[in-house]
Amino acid sequence: AFRRCVELKYSQQVRLTSRSGGAVTLIPLSAGATLGGAMWHLTAALESVLYLPRFGHQKERLLGGAALDDVPARLTLLIADASAADATPP
Repeated sequence: AFRRCVELKYSQQVRLTSRSGGAVTLIPLSAGATLGGAMWHLTAALESVLYLPRFGHQKERLLGGAALDDVPARLTLLIADASAADATPP
């Protein structure tokens, strides 16, 4: 199964097509929370989805913050992690 995995760079578009003719475009964007972490922009037909499993919006010493400028202004759906929503900042 891992032989079919493909390494992607940030902002590199990958188009996945099905036998029925449908297609989904995936774009990894810098999430800014962990080294190598990505948020995913998915598009299919007229739908646009942003999946943020974990992200950091602030620029830090090692991390440049989430690439929110690369996200389209109009999304159909935004899916964000809220596991630290009740955490108190240090």
